[in-house]
Amino acid sequence: MQINLPTPNRILLGVVLNKTLADLTALMLAAKQAHWNVKGPQFQALHGLFDDLAGEVRNHADDVAERAVQLGALAGGTLEQAAAGAGLPPYPPNLLDGLAHVQALAERVALVSNRAREDIIRSIDLGDQDTADLYIEVSRSLDKRLWMLRAHLEGVAVPVVRIASSDDVAGYTQNFLKHIAAGEKYAQNLIQWGREIVWTTAALEKLKAESVDAKTAYLLDDLGDQARILSRDNLETKRRFDVAGIIAATLERYRNEWREIVQKYVEGSR
Repeated sequence: MQINLPTPNRILLGVVLNKTLADLTALMLAAKQAHWNVKGPQFQALHGLFDDLAGEVRNHADDVAERAVQLGALAGGTLEQAAAGAGLPPYPPNLLDGLAHVQALAERVALVSNRAREDIIRSIDLGDQDTADLYIEVSRSLDKRLWMLRAHLEGVAVPVVRIASSDDVAGYTQNFLKHIAAGEKYAQNLIQWGREIVWTTAALEKLKAESVDAKTAYLLDDLGDQARILSRDNLETKRRFDVAGIIAATLERYRNEWREIVQKYVEGSR
């Protein structure tokens, strides 16, 4: 007997899971690289933090690999497969400073977590709620780790979150409208989405201050206000989805302006 998913769906899910496995393997090795080489006044705290991150990511990689095998795929767990399949930027080999390691890992944790959120939708679209639940756990766990890493960057002159490309930002609306339609179980994802928009608008404050375009300034203020409401942990669920819908509608309505704002920031930060 087999899992009652069509063969093409199981094949596609195997591809998705192996891509995640490669990303998780690369992230685990990056965390170990940081754990082994970190230097500086926060050594003790960061040495342990990085090792805990590596261990948690390793456990997620094991779950993802086993799910791929359960669906009939081969788990691509070799170092060569991870190097070929991972979508993370190469980890800087000569980093020593603790906060530099924190920033590098935060960027990579955010990438893997955001991709896991996209794979929740892919799994649901392919009819596999169990794999979707696995991705929910991965994204929730990595969001918590990202929060812990970011806490070390608060108040220092290091960008907390690297702004996504304008194409990535333009895709927010479509992905999270699907989350909204999927129901209450995605409330935690919407909380994190709100926080990401808050971080993004905060990073764009300087650009807003220099802009003479009143509509641009209004757009950023409005998105920031709504995102702060969305990211409240104690917000009633129905209200959370209402606010998320407002944000999604705003991003859709001002899609071109939002893309232009982010593109200016990306170009100015190079």
